[in-house]
Amino acid sequence: PRAMIIAAMWLWLSGCGFMRGLSEVAWLAVAGLCCYMTVVVGLLHYGVPCIAERSLADLSLFVPAGFGWWYGVSLYSFEGIGTVLPIFEEMKSFDRPERFVSVVNWTYAAAFVFYFFVGSVGYMAYGEEVEDVILFNFPDSLLTRATAHSMAFMMLFSSVVQLYPLQHLADQRYAALAMRPVSTFSLLEKCVLRGLVALLPACVASVAPSVSTIVDLVGASCFSFLGVVAPAVMYLSLFRTELDPVARVALYCLGAFGLVGGVLGTLTPLVMARR
Repeated sequence: PRAMIIAAMWLWLSGCGFMRGLSEVAWLAVAGLCCYMTVVVGLLHYGVPCIAERSLADLSLFVPAGFGWWYGVSLYSFEGIGTVLPIFEEMKSFDRPERFVSVVNWTYAAAFVFYFFVGSVGYMAYGEEVEDVILFNFPDSLLTRATAHSMAFMMLFSSVVQLYPLQHLADQRYAALAMRPVSTFSLLEKCVLRGLVALLPACVASVAPSVSTIVDLVGASCFSFLGVVAPAVMYLSLFRTELDPVARVALYCLGAFGLVGGVLGTLTPLVMARR
């Protein structure tokens, strides 16, 4: 069954790769967010009553051993430069592309509030017994099953958004090699490109031990470099003579934090797997 599910997801992602318009992909993101709201409903229904039964003295504000997990998952959740840049390039053709920055800022603020709410309520409700996927803490019921199905649909919808930059990059690279524009690609060429790009997550899903492990590894190893270390290094390289000492020290600290967090976040799931 798992192989059939992975094959079906590969076909889904390959087919959705033909959605080339930003507006079409955005509607899938909206559908994914609507599905995710069932998690909030389930957490309010099952989690909030558990908070009243649990003593807050049993909770820990900071656990050093969990820093690696926190860092990788946090970077995976908030690092969006891979998705933002292609979208920004496409929005340059709109009437008011300057609104892009405002939309991104408000989106990150809303995402922070949402993640903070789910994480805080989930931890206060279930403490150390909280699962990587919060719905696994819910009792077996119709609402829990509906939440699980909604999460599956949310992953299907959001995966198309995540693959959008890769599809865009694959088209541009192939167009450069073929020395002709993307608009001239044949149907066979488009199918092969979409299938190859969608094959990568399918292969990862077939060998991944768990979702949380992959999220932490990708966030700590890839996104830490892409979203923390690389920007600090590039900014220091390009504007070294224009930076005041405070800004220079801050960038060095940011880069060092990214390196340390990336190493710890990458090693944590590997060490836990060996145990």
